Amino acid sequence: MQHLPSRSIELDPALAQMAASAPDLAAGLGAYADQFEALARASGNPFAQSNAGADAEEEGGQARGEEQAGIPVGSPAPESNGHGHAATDGDVSAGSSTTGGQFGSFDATGQPRQAAPRGGRTKSTYQTGALAGLNPADRTNIRKERNRLAAQRSRDRKAAEFERLERLAEDKTQENSILQKELEMYKKRVKDLEEIVRALQAGAPVNNIHIVDEPVLPQLPTLDKNIVVVGASYVGLAVANELSKVVDGEYRVVVVEKNSHFGHLFAYPRFAISPSHEHAAFIPFSTSSHSMLPSPHVIMHASALSLLPSNRILLDRSISLPSSPPSTELAYEALVLATGTKLSPPGTMPGGSKAEGVEYLRGSQGAMREAKRVVIVGGGAVGIHALGQTPNSSLLSTLSPSSILPSGYIRVTPALLVSPSSASETAALGGRVFALGDVAESGAPKAARPALEQARIVAGNVVKVLQGQESESFETYTPTPAAIHLTLGFRESVIFRNPPQSASGEWDGEPVVLWKDDGREDMGIRGVWERRLPGFAKREEDYHL
Repeated sequence: MQHLPSRSIELDPALAQMAASAPDLAAGLGAYADQFEALARASGNPFAQSNAGADAEEEGGQARGEEQAGIPVGSPAPESNGHGHAATDGDVSAGSSTTGGQFGSFDATGQPRQAAPRGGRTKSTYQTGALAGLNPADRTNIRKERNRLAAQRSRDRKAAEFERLERLAEDKTQENSILQKELEMYKKRVKDLEEIVRALQAGAPVNNIHIVDEPVLPQLPTLDKNIVVVGASYVGLAVANELSKVVDGEYRVVVVEKNSHFGHLFAYPRFAISPSHEHAAFIPFSTSSHSMLPSPHVIMHASALSLLPSNRILLDRSISLPSSPPSTELAYEALVLATGTKLSPPGTMPGGSKAEGVEYLRGSQGAMREAKRVVIVGGGAVGIHALGQTPNSSLLSTLSPSSILPSGYIRVTPALLVSPSSASETAALGGRVFALGDVAESGAPKAARPALEQARIVAGNVVKVLQGQESESFETYTPTPAAIHLTLGFRESVIFRNPPQSASGEWDGEPVVLWKDDGREDMGIRGVWERRLPGFAKREEDYHL
């Protein structure tokens, strides 16, 4: 009988039973062998050596192919008679292959039994699992497709990481380019000053000394007039975007923000308890390709320390604006304070970077996991009625301290213009400093929604200041009924809005109560990214920037 390559073929159990029950055991075994050889020829396309190793991988490491065990695929088994049947003490094995054979051998009574697997090999999942009954070609194709998909996923992950690093490299390259231009400019100025000193020492007339070829940084159009917004939370960005739509082209909106990222503070309490989303609560203000403000308007990372005379603001670090040398002082034509209030964590994050915020939230999650009892202090939305909130109004303490009320909030007019009680301070501010949002005592609830209406009003009034109009023409703000949106678990929430009040303080009608059940554990944070940086976040890695 011609030797056939070893392979895994499922034989009809009835055939084995027929051979076992034959009166003549030898004749039955001979018929069994002939049938086996016929089936093997009919199946065709024996496995290649490479498939044995791939089979073993797909079986989850349960067995190794013969080639990995040092046995060439298709070779007779040890002690073989050349037909793939082991000659052992009268037992005749049929179908022994890389899986050890499905029917193995017959015992002395002629009954089929399972042969011991060779080389530690167990039954293939091709014979017993989800792929049972498939022909070798189909199994090979399925295995190749699985390997292809796994390789594709690996390539996608590597591509995403490469793209993230590439964006970081572009940001650093752009930053280095700007710094290099500034360095060249200062070197040129130093050289010019040295020339002036030598000329003066040589007795040259002053009117014969001049500087030529002054370098100019070609980043953005030359804009010397700044409208400065301090604070880049919801309200600060809202007024900055409103201003970018209505100011003339000669003005640049400059937002000064102490934090490295925009913080979606509505999600802080949730993410301080629920894991896996904390990194997404912090969104970059700008990347190499996207920004929360349209050009030429910019968001600068710095802390505003105090107001200075002559319409200037003092910063904690030097910043560089196009057409201006680096400086810790920033001049403004109009100033908007949207500095908000400071809450106890997690209402306000400790530190000013994304890494610090993520670290705090993860630490809070760990504390919650370990806690046996949790006490909530305060009956407000985040407990602020008990824990309090501190207005960030110290910026005015040097130039206009009387603008700060005993409560710490900033006194404003109905037009949201900062309103000192001192005439000299009023003159120092020049009628061009506004305050809105939580830091302003406007009569509105301390919430983001009423402040968004204030943003529109302030932007319009700033334009009137730039046009030289009197304050009597300014639009005024009228507080609207207070409202609050409270979550009740992960999915349910309720919106409660007070009815309007009359001049005497009486309620006019019934409150509005709206129940909702469309909440999600991550509070729709990816939608917040899309609204703040449209089209930027395409992969999970982007939310970690």
